[in-house]
Parts: sequence; structure tokens; C-alpha cells
Amino acid sequence: RSLSDKDVHILDPFVGTGNFITRVMKEIKTSALPYKYENELHCNEVMLLPYYVASMNIEHEYLERTGGYKAFPGICLVDTFDMRIQSAMFAEENLERIQRQRSQPIFVVIGNPPYNVGQLNENDNNKNRKYKELDRRVSETYARLSRATNKNALSDIYVKAFRWASDRLGDDGIVAFVSNNGFVEAKAFDGMRRELRAGFTSIYHLDLRGDARTTGDQRRREGGNIFEDAVRVGVGITLLVRRKGVSRDPAVHFYDVGDYLTFEQKRNFLEGHNSRRVIPWGLLTPDTGENWITAGIHDEYQGFLPCVSASEVPAIFFSSSNGVKTNRDVWTYNFNRMQLERQVKATIDFYNSEILRWRHAGKPKDVDQFVSSDDTRIAWSETLKHDLRREHFVEYSEDKIRRSLYRPFAKMFLYFDRALNERVYGFPGIFPNAKSESENFVIWQKVGSNWDPFAVAVNVLPDLLPQSGSQCFPFYTYDEDGSNRRENINDWALNEFRTHYSDTNITKWDIFHYVYAVLHHPEYRERYAANLKRELPRIPFVTAGPSTPPEAGCARDDNHKGDEAIAGDDNSGVRGEDRGPSTPAAQPQAACAQDDKRIFWKFAEAGRRLADLHVNYEQQPEYPLERIEKGQLNWRVEKMRLSKDKTSLIYNDFLTLRGIPPETYEYRLGNRSALEWVIDQYQVSTDKRSGITNDPNRADDPEYIVRLIGQVITVSLATMEIVKALPRLEIAEVAAVTSGNSGGT
Repeated sequence: RSLSDKDVHILDPFVGTGNFITRVMKEIKTSALPYKYENELHCNEVMLLPYYVASMNIEHEYLERTGGYKAFPGICLVDTFDMRIQSAMFAEENLERIQRQRSQPIFVVIGNPPYNVGQLNENDNNKNRKYKELDRRVSETYARLSRATNKNALSDIYVKAFRWASDRLGDDGIVAFVSNNGFVEAKAFDGMRRELRAGFTSIYHLDLRGDARTTGDQRRREGGNIFEDAVRVGVGITLLVRRKGVSRDPAVHFYDVGDYLTFEQKRNFLEGHNSRRVIPWGLLTPDTGENWITAGIHDEYQGFLPCVSASEVPAIFFSSSNGVKTNRDVWTYNFNRMQLERQVKATIDFYNSEILRWRHAGKPKDVDQFVSSDDTRIAWSETLKHDLRREHFVEYSEDKIRRSLYRPFAKMFLYFDRALNERVYGFPGIFPNAKSESENFVIWQKVGSNWDPFAVAVNVLPDLLPQSGSQCFPFYTYDEDGSNRRENINDWALNEFRTHYSDTNITKWDIFHYVYAVLHHPEYRERYAANLKRELPRIPFVTAGPSTPPEAGCARDDNHKGDEAIAGDDNSGVRGEDRGPSTPAAQPQAACAQDDKRIFWKFAEAGRRLADLHVNYEQQPEYPLERIEKGQLNWRVEKMRLSKDKTSLIYNDFLTLRGIPPETYEYRLGNRSALEWVIDQYQVSTDKRSGITNDPNRADDPEYIVRLIGQVITVSLATMEIVKALPRLEIAEVAAVTSGNSGGT
């Protein structure tokens, strides 16, 4: 069958200005076009202006092809996802068109669905609509089949478009979408991928890349965006083919246009490959986790101990939490405590006055349209509007101003409050008060595929982080009043480690530090990079292995940790108590259980040193940089910058810091080195929408930033020294942990 054949109904549910439907018309035989135009071409548009533009473009194309003008009867002014609810709003002729379209057996669905998870700012009042029936279908299929813990991405409009189109077709048909290509690889879409393969006979995906949310070399490899950088997401062309009575193709047909291509090169490729038949498709065989792109994925990773589990499968930690998500960072974070206090009080007063105004106005249902969206007074969020409907007044409390790590090695003050933070997640039970900050450590793990994963130990509230967020693994959890402190590492995990390494002296703090060291190991991060971008960390038992030198393994008195004795731990797992002196190591011997035990303690000691270094980075000595001074004394920072060779830092017009070791930049956290995070964050900035200024300069400690630079260089060099000294990543072969949901990202 071809597009020109009768009974092949074609629908563009998001027609915009008509580019796709007019392109389809060019593929239809001229002799067949009048019938198709009158009966079997359909499209929808929800916005009035593009609706009229699309009508004119389609009618003009018909005129060009046939020589006669005819009004196009197949376009509807309607929201495709909710045609029944919206239909009563429009003219009778439009209602008739909607009813006619709904009765047709659609064979081809084409288009470029919109793709935004949600509006960037609630004040804009352009949030994604909720569609009860369609959302239910996404929930009971894509979400239910997913093993990910964070499924927010399934709220994206383009995901709903795939669900809607799949349901709209009959037993035979084709879906052809140009869309966000995130569903091909991200963990949150594993259920969607599984459902698509179950519902279609064949799947083809042409990956055009162009994801501007990535960083570094990966960003350069993504190349230009096919929409000339009008969108930041990667883009792909997907063909879904459904044929009744034909067995399903177990593989996915896939083609990647390649690295470093410009927009023009990608456009030229498409112009030269304008048919499915001429594209040199490769075949992807999905694994049991419904990963389509399995390059770099290591199957043995699933046998490691999960850090957390969303099912009954045992894990190292009982629980984890996302970082704090405020949805109004400009209002709730600031370097200056007094400035934060002023802006929080101002926005609370305004919010409370809006409740009173709403109450006085008779509590109109449409809160979005009622509330003032003045960016200089408030930043609305869905939760805050919900609180307004509940007439939940907010009261300012000075105790809620807390220290927070907003970005690596960049502390700010945070107003930590359920009303003004969109999501506090589990942190009221992780850092409930200042005392908990003196005794609790958290591994702050960046997750997702846009940045390279990294881990930082913190003892203050961490931010969620952009681009897929973060997961945090605390050592302690508490009740929200700060009482009932309990260890967050599972007794099951303690038993596993003690049994595997034949050492009852292993404590939960030792396991915490061991995990932290493994997350820093270069071989682990490189070998399992693809796994880490898809799901939360899993931790192997590291062994001496056949390649470990004999001197790395030796017998050890079970009452001590040998010459790697760790001060500050005892058998109770409470940090800060002496375990006693070390004893000399025994003579080297062949690799054995004692060798494995010694390797464990090397990792645990390295993790302890790393955690202490990263948590207490402000107490480290400054690296001795050469200070080049010019003019009047001035410690104030506006915006720092590195020299081209990165050996010098132009602090301001008065001061240049010279002699930065190249090794400083080896310690990277995602898309930047630790020093570059400091340079990026410690600058004066004024938010354009609110007018709020965030100034990192400290009147009471004017040299803080200069000192911090030297301290972070020290931390960077020490981190790399510790990491490079870790033993090789030899992994013990053990029985896999019971299969189940591993808590993917």
C-alpha cells in the first residue's frame, strides 16, 4: 500500500503551520490527490494563528498541484489529546470535522510532537495540561513497565504523543514522528521501549543527535541540532510499523548519523537519504532490561550489590533521597544570609497576601489566572499554588536558614522549608538540624546521562542538581525532630561484607567508606560508565585477583587493620572514636582470603580519606600559588577567569594567581573540574526576572574566595593522589543478587 491508495487515512495530530502535511501531499500522485484531499488527509492544531497559517499552506499546495482552489476540509481546531472535552467550544463546522475524523480508521500518523516535560517557570502559566485518560494510559503501560525510580520524564508531551498514536492506530498502520530522542536510551523510558516493541511489528530509529544539554567532548560529538539549535534536546526520526498477522521483529533497526556533524551536514544526509530503504540500518538487540543501545553495558554489573532497591531485593542502604529541589533557586539560595532573609520574608509576605486576596475574591477555581505572576515578588510552583488553594499560610523562621552545597565546593545559604521548596524529599530525616551535620555524612551522587556521574561526600543539605538530578546515600537517618538516629546501612550488607572478606571487624562506616572509594575508582567509572548513566550505582566486591602483586596481600591479625589502620572508627560504626593502634603486617604471601581482606581495607581507608577531604575542604591548607598584585588592594570578585593555558587565574584587576598545577584539572565532577566549579559559582550575578543579586563576597572574611581557591587545588591534588594509589579493580565472582528493581535513575 502507498500513500496514494484509497483507505489510507493520514493524520498529523500536531500540524503547526502545515510543513509535514504539505510534504506528504507531494508524495501523493496528482491524480489521487483530489480524493485524498477531500476524504483522507487529516490534521489538528490547537492554536488559532498556526491553524489559519496551516490551512492557507495546505490549500496553496493543493492549488499548485491541481490548478484549482478548494478549501481544505480535513483540518480541525482542537487539542488532539482531548478532542471530546474541547469539541463543544468550537463552531458547528469544526465540530463536524472533529466527529468525522474520530470515525476514520487512521492508517498513518505523522508529525513533530511538542516535547517539554514542563514549563521552566510557573509564572509563565504555560504548563503542560493534564489529560486524565491519556495520563492513565501512560501510567498503566510505560510507567508500570519501568524499573526506574524517577519517571518524571514520562510526563513529557512527546511521550504522550507516542502513547496516543499507538492507541489511535488499528491492527495495521505506521507512526512516523520527528521527536526528542531521549526515549531511546534513558532509564526512565525502559517501560516505554518495552511497550513499543510489544505493540509494533518493526521499529526504525534514525538518531540525529544534537543534544545541547551534554557537556565537554560529548557535547561536541553530539554536533549541531537538526532544528538549527532551536531546541536543546537531541532529535531522532522514529518509524513504528504495525502489521496484523506478521511476527514481531525482535531487533530494532537503528542508524546513528555519527559524531561531530554540523546542522548542515545532517541536513545534507537527510536530503541524500530520503527513503527508509537507502539508510544502512544496523540491528540493535535489546537486553533483558530493555536497553536498546547496549554498547558499553556490562552484564556483570547486575550481580553487584545495589546501593538501594525499589523492591524487596536487599541493598547496601535502606534508603536514599534526591537532592533538594526548590523550583525557585533564586529566591531560596544566596551566598549572603541577610540577603536571603530579606528576599524570603518579602516573598512570604506577598504569598500570604495572595491567599487573602484570593479568599476575598470568592476563591476562583482558576488559580493560575488569578494569582499575580510578578517575577520581582514571587516564583510560583505547582505545589505553592496547591498550598494557596488549601489556604496554607507560610510563617518565616530563622531556623530554616541552613547551609547547603549548591554545586560541588560551592556552599550557599538555603531556606529549607516544605512550602518554599518544591521537594525536600528525604532530607528532613537526613539533616534535621545542625547537630546532624556534625555527625552525618552523605554520598551525593550525580545521576543521568547528560553529565558524567560523580560522587561527593557532604555534611550539609545538597541541591538536586540540573540534568537528571542526584541521588544521596546517607550514613544516618533520623526522625524529623532529630531524635531516633539510626544507621542507614543494611545489616544484610554488613553480613555480606563480613562474610565475603572473612572479617568481623568490618563496620558499617567501613562499608560506607569502601563504597565511596569504589565510586571514585577510575576503572570502575570508565568500565561501567554506560551502566552508571542508566541506573544507580552497584558496588562489587573488590578482590586481590591474579594480577595483584604478592606484596599487596598478606596475613593480618583479625583484631586490627594492619598498616592501614583507620583512626576514627570502632565496631559500633560511630565516626570519631579510636579503634586502637595498628600492628605490623605479616610477611607477603600468595593471593588468598587475607589478600582480599587487605584490598578491602585499602579501599575503606582511601574512602575515609576522600570523604574527610571533601567534607572538610574549607579546612584544608592552601596550595602555595604565586600572587601577582597590581594597583590598590581589592579582594572583591566580580567574575574570575582562567588564562588560556589554565596555569593562572585572573581573580580581579588587582590580583592574578599563578602556578596552578595541570593535575588540578584531573579531578573532574561531571562537566567541570573542582576548581572550575568554584570559578563558575563564585561570581556576582543578578537574576533578570526577579532582579535578585547573589554576591559571594564576604564582608566579614574578604579573603575567603582567595583562600578557597588554594584549598580546592589542594583537595584536587590530594584526591587524585589517593585515587591513583587505589589497587586495580579486580572483581570477585559471586552469586548475583536476587534479580529485581535496582532503583534506576
